[in-house]
Amino acid sequence: MPRNILYSLLAAFLIVLCIAVLGVVSIMPKLTSIDAQNQSVVELALADSPLAHAQKVQWFTGGAAEQTVVGKDALGRAMYVIALPDQQLIPVYASSIVSAKSAVATFLRLHPDGGSIVSTTLGLLKNAAVPSSLSWEIVSRLPHGQFSYTFLSAQTDRQLWNFVTSDTFRLWDQ
Repeated sequence: MPRNILYSLLAAFLIVLCIAVLGVVSIMPKLTSIDAQNQSVVELALADSPLAHAQKVQWFTGGAAEQTVVGKDALGRAMYVIALPDQQLIPVYASSIVSAKSAVATFLRLHPDGGSIVSTTLGLLKNAAVPSSLSWEIVSRLPHGQFSYTFLSAQTDRQLWNFVTSDTFRLWDQ
């Protein structure tokens, strides 16, 4: 008799444990590590675009500072949602543009001594020299401490604009 009670308790414990594990596994894909500063843009992107899961938020500086939410839609397709300062959203599927990896390869081909890559961010380039266009912003730190800001078209992988900071302008010292 005591053995039956022990087996029943063990079976009940295992059932509860399995339910808890299944619950954690089902909710894990929806959890992100988005900081509080970017939380409002993530909430907007999740509510008003096809985005279903946000992985990270990046800042694009090729015009008015805007945020790009990186994530996936409900079908698991990689996408970006560009949030403009007026809260307008531009959803972009990764399959419809040049990849970040390809943009970095193009940058390194065009600028062989381009230094170390700091960031690669998708956004909407707004510049007097270039009409508004979907662009990759590649920021690199050059050997002498300057920063290079290179903008490549996300449609054609062609360089649109490049800017290098002066020797006296440093964002941080190493």
